[in-house]
Amino acid sequence: MYTSRPGDPGIDRKFEEALVAAESQLGQVHPARVAGKAIHAEKTFTVRSPIEAKLKIGTFQQCRAAETEAAILAANEAYPEWSQIPWMARCEYIDVAADLMEEDRYHLAALITLESGKTQHESLAEVGEAVALLRYHSIVIRDNDGFVRSMPSAASLTVAFSSIHPHGVWAVISPFNFPLVLGAGAAAAALITGNTTIMKPASAAPLSMLTFCQILEQAGLPAGAANCITGSGPAFGKIIVRSPGIHFKIKFTFSSLTKGLRKDFTILQP
Repeated sequence: MYTSRPGDPGIDRKFEEALVAAESQLGQVHPARVAGKAIHAEKTFTVRSPIEAKLKIGTFQQCRAAETEAAILAANEAYPEWSQIPWMARCEYIDVAADLMEEDRYHLAALITLESGKTQHESLAEVGEAVALLRYHSIVIRDNDGFVRSMPSAASLTVAFSSIHPHGVWAVISPFNFPLVLGAGAAAAALITGNTTIMKPASAAPLSMLTFCQILEQAGLPAGAANCITGSGPAFGKIIVRSPGIHFKIKFTFSSLTKGLRKDFTILQP
């Protein structure tokens, strides 16, 4: 017997069906995503579900310097085109991505449950929050007309205005306990303001963010605007804090392990 909730009759049945479908696809090999293409590394690692050890989520790429540098190059090559796209169009891209996520919300929630052990309610709530964040970013940009503001001018023949500008490539590192929403929300904020991104999900729960990267590709973003690298967090961190290709920001959820990453980035790229 399945229960229903207001606004989505049969929510339990739909989630169970998505869970069964997701379980039938477990154990596959999942490439990283760079410039809209599947990337395979020399080594791989296996992720198992915290729900039950025999549930193999999949085999993922142990990306090292070559793959990370390829992602940095792809993001930099995509930056000139993406940053020059009008803000209204970037909002539309993110809106499409939000719609695709909502359409696939039960599948995404099932992935979160399998890879992080969350309950049905928690997983569906996380997907809903991720969709809401993408739409919120778009609403804020639109409500403020792209943050272009006229300013008083000292000279009568001078037109003055202020505006926000993108800065380059952002590295977005997401945690295991909120594998989708914290990565997707940060990446979408960077993208909608004209920056390009390299996403690095937690090795314990990488599948939902890899799926989000593919959703961005399906939404029509130019190749290289959104990239997703899997593998060792420390290895990824050592490369990006020293890379001149990471122009402005590293976004991550703070922990004792990432404290050193913030410090190194500040020292090496002041």
